[in-house]
Amino acid sequence: MSATTKKIILAGLMAANPGLFCCPLCACPMSLTGCKSLICSNHHCFDLARGGYINLLPRPAGGKYGKELFASRKAVVNSGFFAPVDTYISGLITGRELAGNGPHRILDAGCGEGSHLAAIQGLAAAGPHRSLLGVGLDISKEGIALAAKNNSESTIWCVGDLAHSPFGSGQFHSVLSILAPSNYAEFQRLLTPDGIIVKVIPGPGYLQELRELLYGCLSRQTNADNEIRERFSETFEITEARRFQYKVCLQPPLLQQVISMTPLSWAADKARLRNALQLYELEISVDLTVLAGRKQPS
Repeated sequence: MSATTKKIILAGLMAANPGLFCCPLCACPMSLTGCKSLICSNHHCFDLARGGYINLLPRPAGGKYGKELFASRKAVVNSGFFAPVDTYISGLITGRELAGNGPHRILDAGCGEGSHLAAIQGLAAAGPHRSLLGVGLDISKEGIALAAKNNSESTIWCVGDLAHSPFGSGQFHSVLSILAPSNYAEFQRLLTPDGIIVKVIPGPGYLQELRELLYGCLSRQTNADNEIRERFSETFEITEARRFQYKVCLQPPLLQQVISMTPLSWAADKARLRNALQLYELEISVDLTVLAGRKQPS
């Protein structure tokens, strides 16, 4: 698909969903002009990128998440490593009755290269339901550019800051936070009254074999997971909580891609990291909890 076609598709999705965006600088509503820019009433203007996404960051953001990490995570997600979790989330989204007639809007906040959102949308598309619009938001331009390169026909990809998210209030029926930082006050603002938030958190056994290889310790601290759950329940009423525990036997190149996709590798001893990357086979534990919640009754 050409860059021009991607840009036209993006403009069409934006035009079909008026009110979705608000200015990240002044919070005024934004509208599409000439199929090439979003502009607000205070004349703050953001152009659609040729790659089929829009950069709504007022200034560039730094970070350690780069192209190699995102490419590795895309390969891992596409391999089915997270398939039970993505399938479950898809069911949470499509199994709900919603008010109104428009598309079911899903925001993946901290989407990275967009692989989880693409997988969940693909699973949801297999069943009968109302139309779905995916919106992926991440602060990394590299991640969003990769997302738009691979998935653009039913998803709007945005470079943006969750703390100053460029969306209008009450615009999303579902908000996803998959192994990513959360801003619960912002999630509450963005959700429709009947909307749900779905958060995925790592359990103590998540990637424990890698942790042992790289740092000599077996599991994460359990109190960190409890704190996340407590913070979640302060803002949202938990309606579903399901833990996924399973093992996946990995061989090259997927084993190296799992190592590359996780920040566990960043501070690891170089000799330990080199030894891990040279392994021919390793059984890896997946330990993830999916929390689903809705707004607290007023």
